[in-house]
Amino acid sequence: MGFQGVPLVKTANKKDISEFAAQIADQLDCYPGRVFAPIDLPRLLEIRAHQVFGLNVEIQDLDPSVEGITIPGEPATLVFSSKMYDRLTDYANGRDRFTAAHEFGHVTMHAPQLSREYRSYNQRSSRLYRRSDIPWVRDPEWQANKFATYLLMPAWAVREVVLTTGPNAGVLADIFQVSLQAMGYRLEELGIPS
Repeated sequence: MGFQGVPLVKTANKKDISEFAAQIADQLDCYPGRVFAPIDLPRLLEIRAHQVFGLNVEIQDLDPSVEGITIPGEPATLVFSSKMYDRLTDYANGRDRFTAAHEFGHVTMHAPQLSREYRSYNQRSSRLYRRSDIPWVRDPEWQANKFATYLLMPAWAVREVVLTTGPNAGVLADIFQVSLQAMGYRLEELGIPS
């Protein structure tokens, strides 16, 4: 398969990304009146994010190992595999929802920087790094995962729902329409034993 590198992006820690995800959620009116309901991701990406940010969404037949691609530019474009997007629109598949939110994180956090870099240099000359060689706060994949976590499972909402349902990760994963693994990590991060 060969070297699969990532670009070095602007430093962002958990607090920075959490605040940014909350700002994006507010801009897109994801939680009107600060009442939790799972985000309708196809609507958010195809309609609201297009209206607010000019984001383009394309559905294509991609290599089976690829579920989503972020293409920097003005406007930025999210390309999703047709199979993944069909699953995303047909039912609440937690992994696919996380993937879509992850790619949206790349668009909102990284596309502007990468677009500038690609305009300044030939795309092939942009430096790519092994993820193990860069600090986690500059790793675009780590940042996009955190963005997806904070967008789909904001701390205030998780804490609020836990008061009603209890801290059962399986029940919470169903309510938030995320994978059991993603919810388990989120509860651990928030210090909520499940």
